[in-house]
Amino acid sequence: MKNILETLEDSRFKYDNVPCGDGQYLKELMIKTRRKSALEIGSANGYSAIWIGLGVKVNNGMLHTIEINRSLVNKCRENIHSAGLTQTVNCIEGNAKDEVKTLRKFFDFLFLDLGPVDMLPILKAVEPKLTDNALIAIHNLNFEQSYTLLFQYASSKGWLIDREHTDDCGGYGFFLITKTAAKRHITTQ
Repeated sequence: MKNILETLEDSRFKYDNVPCGDGQYLKELMIKTRRKSALEIGSANGYSAIWIGLGVKVNNGMLHTIEINRSLVNKCRENIHSAGLTQTVNCIEGNAKDEVKTLRKFFDFLFLDLGPVDMLPILKAVEPKLTDNALIAIHNLNFEQSYTLLFQYASSKGWLIDREHTDDCGGYGFFLITKTAAKRHITTQ
């Protein structure tokens, strides 16, 4: 019998999920950088939320994941339940810019996975909720052109931007942004 992650990998392209190598990377990133309060924007069916959830669970942490599409929120909740992560992952339905204002938490990790769109307005909405040592991961190195304004904004704040290549399982990699320039390259290697 397949576990929930293997089952979801079969429908990866239908939901634009991260490849399994990128999922594994997110889990290891959570564990090795000891992230406890994570926020994901763009849940889809919950595949990456499961990976992040598995990582923050090790640290006794919590992930809040926000999805605007109601049917995807329902799939996300079902898959989180199947993964046994209902105490670790909270699937929220709504517009991220609005929903993040209602959250009474601060986050030490932000995962943005919305595809090739300008995510600067979302980053600005979330920014007041990010801790000083927050780590921001943006999926897919191939979408660099779409993230230009976000990168310019991060650079103007003195934040460090790195690229993390993930070739395992056809990974697309991440842009990692640290809010404090004193921190240098973060890797799970």
